Amino acid sequence: VLNTAARWVNQYMSTNDFGKRVSAGVVTRKEASRTSIGEKISRAKHEWQYRIVDSYTSIRETTDFVQKTQSLSGEKNAYKIATNSRNAAAVANYVLTEGMTDLDGNINQGKSFVAAIKDIKKKEIKDFNNYLILRHSLEWLEPKKGAKAKRVFADETLQDTKEIRKEISKLESQHGNFKKAAENLYEYQRNLIKNFAVRSGAMDKKTAERLFEMYPDYVPFFRAVGRKKGQKATFANQKLPIMRAKGSGEDIIAPLESIVQNTDRFVKFAMRNRVMQTLADYADTVDGFGQFMERVPPDMVPKTIQVGDYKKKIQEALENSGKPSGEGIFEVTNALDEILGDELTGYTPIANANKKIVSVLRNGKAEYYQIHDKGLYEAVTEMTPQELNIILRFSQKVMRPMKALITSFNPVFAVTNPMRDINTAFKNSVINNPAEFAKNYAKAVKDIITNSDDYKMYRALGGGHASELSADLDKIQGALLDIAMQDKGIAARAAYAIYRHPIATLSKFSDFTETIPRYAEFQAVRERGGDAQDAIYAADDITTNFKRTGKAGRGLNAAFMFNNAAVQSLSKLYRSFKEGTSAERWARVAKYLAEGVITSVLMALVNHRSEEAEEAYDNLSQYTKNNYDVYYLSDGKFLKVSKARESDVLKTLIQRITDELMGDKKAFYQFGEY
Repeated sequence: VLNTAARWVNQYMSTNDFGKRVSAGVVTRKEASRTSIGEKISRAKHEWQYRIVDSYTSIRETTDFVQKTQSLSGEKNAYKIATNSRNAAAVANYVLTEGMTDLDGNINQGKSFVAAIKDIKKKEIKDFNNYLILRHSLEWLEPKKGAKAKRVFADETLQDTKEIRKEISKLESQHGNFKKAAENLYEYQRNLIKNFAVRSGAMDKKTAERLFEMYPDYVPFFRAVGRKKGQKATFANQKLPIMRAKGSGEDIIAPLESIVQNTDRFVKFAMRNRVMQTLADYADTVDGFGQFMERVPPDMVPKTIQVGDYKKKIQEALENSGKPSGEGIFEVTNALDEILGDELTGYTPIANANKKIVSVLRNGKAEYYQIHDKGLYEAVTEMTPQELNIILRFSQKVMRPMKALITSFNPVFAVTNPMRDINTAFKNSVINNPAEFAKNYAKAVKDIITNSDDYKMYRALGGGHASELSADLDKIQGALLDIAMQDKGIAARAAYAIYRHPIATLSKFSDFTETIPRYAEFQAVRERGGDAQDAIYAADDITTNFKRTGKAGRGLNAAFMFNNAAVQSLSKLYRSFKEGTSAERWARVAKYLAEGVITSVLMALVNHRSEEAEEAYDNLSQYTKNNYDVYYLSDGKFLKVSKARESDVLKTLIQRITDELMGDKKAFYQFGEY
């Protein structure tokens, strides 16, 4: 490329024809917009990946650029961190129901939300919410030095701090468990800020300590005004989910519900801001990364305030103090007039979408970067999936229960799916020895059943299939019941779960079987030196990462059942032969080929061992042969082992070639439909 460019420059500079040199700088619109076939293919591939497969494609491409010159651990890999941030809801669920953690899954950082309030009975929740409000209201009405008193209630008679203290004492005497539960909650919230705001670098330690000192009895005072939004659904321009208190007379949302919402916001904020911090590190330290993103001074917007009232207050304060007096006061006020005038204009830094300038929080302060790559800008500022129209929303509502009946609530699926997952997991695993894989798999089962510390770490990083714990109090109470059963034996817990909800138990069993290969891979990566982010990324990606989707994936999944599952499975098959070192790729190729050859030979030996077996096999439909490994038993019966569909395309191809060689002229019939 450089030689070609040099040749063009030399040709231009050596030309004496003035007219030709002028013409060299003039193009038609058609010529200006002309792109090569290679560029068109590259753009089309990128659009396919971004729209259909993975909306974080541009983050992967920029991370790949960095990895050309240096090796990145999982914790320094922006793409892996971004992909893992899709686990934010599951991480928040863990914090709420199982225990405090941090961005890297370190457990035993404090009690969970439900453990903090486990002694509060359902009938006490309303009084407990009132108790929390009253304790925090004193911090608003009688603030510590340096803070301003703020309104808590619309009714002025409720602002009486003496009456508030009486009511607090009354509630504590009626409910001996309230004070301890409240202290547990305050500690829970302090741990949340320490682990997801301070450790993420979005808030400095001194600011956090100042907040704890000023508001030791803090609970959120969210007001019932309109619909409250969740945390900003972007990587860029994140804001710490702690808002300045202003005071209001509007109704207060029950604090327990607000704490649940706050937990979700803090976790999402920290995980998303971490992605931008990593990209910002690339911009600051990696040569050539300026083509994607670079640090810039922020745009500033003017903010003007009238200072007349402030000067008047200063003058009144001087008069009341008696120093200075008489002419001295006028001299001071005249000086203020000369210095300040009638108004002051300050400038506030902002992110500017028109210039593609975004902000990232680091060390408690906003830093600003300009993004030059269109795809990267879209990836970090437009995380929200495309909105569905009314028809697709209706289709989604219809398909959701149908999908659940086919998968989560289907006992046949619960039994057959593990066989497919084991098959796929081994072929994609970092483990190449079948005996070692089996041993690791068995250990994973044991760890999950006993809820070992390693498995807790996996869960704390968002592993498993946890759904968001809504602020619905019935669901919170259900979580409390689960906590109450934690000290019981395995048999007692199983019996309780089946009694409480048999359908949910079936769904949990399906989740359990799907979690085994993922957790086994999580452990295998850690044992080989991978960090927490490497391990959870590999675990999610070992079979099919259902959380990964393209920008338009949500809409397509609403229109076509299991569309994203099929897309992600094919993507995984393609990446299995493309990603990793040469040795890792060839190891996967060997496992895929070996499986195809071994199953083909076994099927040929078993299904052609006699005329009876051969006739029965020939009479099977091609659909059955393409979707199952089949082994003839006797009396027209077969042992059928489910295939992993997309990832077993190579195996099925080898089996059909074997059938063709053994004389089956219809071996490839309906193979294209498979």
